[in-house]
Amino acid sequence: MRTIVIILMSMILLGCSGLAVADDIYTWTGAMSDDWMTPGNWDVGTVPSNGALGGDADVFIGSTTSLTWPVLDSGDMPPEIDDLWIANGDGLSGELTVKGGVYLLCGDDIKIGYEPGSVSAKFTIEGAGTTVATIKSLELGAAGEVVLDVNGGKLEVGVVDKPKWNMIVAEGADSNVTITIRNGGLIEHHGDVAEDERGGLIIGEGKALIDIGSDSGSGGGTLKLKNNVTDLVRSLAREGVIVADGGARDVQIVYYDDYTYVTASVLATRLNPIPPDGSTVPGGPIQLQWTLPESSGPAGVVTCDVYFGTNSNVEANPKVVTGQAVESVAVTLALDTQYYWALDVYDSAVSTTYPIYLSPVFTLNTLNVAPVVDAGEDVETWLADGPRVVQLDGTVSDEDNRPEPTTLLWTVIAEPNEFNPAVISDPRAPNPSVTMSEPGTYTLQLEADDGQYTTTDTLQIVLYEDACEHAKHQEGFEFIPGDINEDCIVNELDLAILEDHWLEWNYSY
Repeated sequence: MRTIVIILMSMILLGCSGLAVADDIYTWTGAMSDDWMTPGNWDVGTVPSNGALGGDADVFIGSTTSLTWPVLDSGDMPPEIDDLWIANGDGLSGELTVKGGVYLLCGDDIKIGYEPGSVSAKFTIEGAGTTVATIKSLELGAAGEVVLDVNGGKLEVGVVDKPKWNMIVAEGADSNVTITIRNGGLIEHHGDVAEDERGGLIIGEGKALIDIGSDSGSGGGTLKLKNNVTDLVRSLAREGVIVADGGARDVQIVYYDDYTYVTASVLATRLNPIPPDGSTVPGGPIQLQWTLPESSGPAGVVTCDVYFGTNSNVEANPKVVTGQAVESVAVTLALDTQYYWALDVYDSAVSTTYPIYLSPVFTLNTLNVAPVVDAGEDVETWLADGPRVVQLDGTVSDEDNRPEPTTLLWTVIAEPNEFNPAVISDPRAPNPSVTMSEPGTYTLQLEADDGQYTTTDTLQIVLYEDACEHAKHQEGFEFIPGDINEDCIVNELDLAILEDHWLEWNYSY
């Protein structure tokens, strides 16, 4: 991998000005210990340092085999490096831990699991005073499992403000990225940029989870994003990309001094929206309800603004409550409509200008609900003295019974002999009977139609020639000793067969 990187970088440099200087490449070997500051742990025999080999220090941590992974600990004073790459490459895994008050500055990018074929990567920052900063971008997850664990330290992205630099999470469809901010913070300094430029927080095509802790003893975790991106954060919280305490608490969003702060909610209780988030409800008048917290001061009053409407950008909707200490409001819903609503909560003991809490975006809708159909359990039976009649046990429910009353239809969609078909007594009834006279497998379908949606479910009926054939197909079946003709009974017929062949042999002398 290192050889390939060197060749590629050399090719790039050949096309550049003669003044260009190649980057130093430091590849972790872990040959001596987990100590970053031990020269023998690096393939070039020296600790990464900008200019040490004539260029900028690019650090590569990754291997296709298990290594002792590096730790930057208290007392270590690493010089500035350029790129930091962890497990970037086909089949590579890698880990790095920075702790104990260390400050590590990356003059370019931090890329973790950011090449196709990456397997797993973990980057841990822990301990008060520990700081990792990258001047440009943080890029997580082109493929594989990526874990970023910030616990008591701080990771700052883009400490030099340039719009083309950003924080990318789970860019590749095959990536699974988990960011845990238990204490300390993850800070992104770039913010929104023009549509044709990249910048700010970008969630890619993979699976992403940002879990923010609420450890009150250490202040909890904070995700800090440049500019007012409250609507983006609300949407990510509603989608479950950003959660607090694994989803046990609400996500708190506050915009202040040109940054959006995302933490675990300080509220003692959750808002408990009614109707619950994602509900489908009838049209017409309803009450939106929620629970407000107690004020943090003895004379404080908690009030709220409530946005409600059909715009997914929730703050673009009108306010149906403005600065009131209420926990419900009446609204009227049109049919076949998706609605979005959210609360800004203020505590006069803290501020009447800035909310103490911005809720996630809640949704409800009056869309038509498709019927729910259950054709019943599969059946195994057998013929006995003529055709077999089976009673069907279908169920259909339609919560809103619109736009039209639901109609039902039973059909036979597969059978062993279409020239001797099964007969359904009443195809429009939920529980008709079906009569079958040919052994084999029958597939029946129950369909429900409410005028907009059609829902179906199927069941199979396996009809055996007789009870013995049915028994033979049951798990654990064994023939009775003496059942020579294998008809599931020992009787005179088996005895006659035995007598006919008494004293015969088929072995050789």
